[in-house]
Amino acid sequence: MLGPDKLRVVAVNIEERDQFREATRPLADWKSTLTNDPYQEAFSKYKGSGIPYLLIISRDGKVRQVFRGYSEESVRKVVAAVADAVNN
Repeated sequence: MLGPDKLRVVAVNIEERDQFREATRPLADWKSTLTNDPYQEAFSKYKGSGIPYLLIISRDGKVRQVFRGYSEESVRKVVAAVADAVNN
């Protein structure tokens, strides 16, 4: 298992605050950071397009890989990219 010294997951929701609260209420015990960005500032900064929009960012703040959308095939690619980022 990876600890926060190796991997940190930050989920950024771009819906209005009330929708964010409703969506995250069931995730209260989730061990990740959940945050709300209703003005899509982070989404714009990282040139977001499509939802979900997943970034793998290295410790030095550089974007290593970008994933747009979701499919069963993308899960394997995301897992491999995370493993590569953690190990390199």
